[in-house]
Amino acid sequence: SLKTLEGSQIAKELDVLGDCETTYSVVSRSWKGLHIKKTKDMKTCGHRHSSIASIFPRAYSSADSSVVQGLPILSNDYTWDIVVDKDIVQHSQCVDKNTFLPLSWSKSGSNIETDIKLIFDRIVDGTQIRGPRTLNHHNLLYASKPSNSPVSERQVTDLLAELCPLISDDIRPQVPQKFGELVH
Repeated sequence: SLKTLEGSQIAKELDVLGDCETTYSVVSRSWKGLHIKKTKDMKTCGHRHSSIASIFPRAYSSADSSVVQGLPILSNDYTWDIVVDKDIVQHSQCVDKNTFLPLSWSKSGSNIETDIKLIFDRIVDGTQIRGPRTLNHHNLLYASKPSNSPVSERQVTDLLAELCPLISDDIRPQVPQKFGELVH
């Protein structure tokens, strides 16, 4: 999605995280190479997978793409630092930080951070070039289709009555499942 190697650019990008507003910024140029920072505004991502960082939020869609496209249970920050030298990605680091918002004010608030690094090792000369095993193209989005069955107001009230004591002071192990049931 990066069109030029100058300044910053905002693009709508479709990948495994969903259909998201993505900002590319050229941070610096040095003897190590070109440093690019990629950030995603996760609040604008539509068509997200139902499980994010092993937690449960369900995406919901809005006809207006400028509004929040996910449930406001997690705050999600996604950044990707890339260093390119001589047309080769030398170093890449992706950090995905999630904060459970209902308890973000307390010391017991739950934070999840995923950090992935790729570092270029070497070029290996070879004489054989293999073609792709398959020529089928697949959509990058997850194909999850939750089964939404109607529930009564009483069922929702009972679920909230179970959930509230579980999050009053900290997050119990059964909370993600209960929130998932509530969202369904």
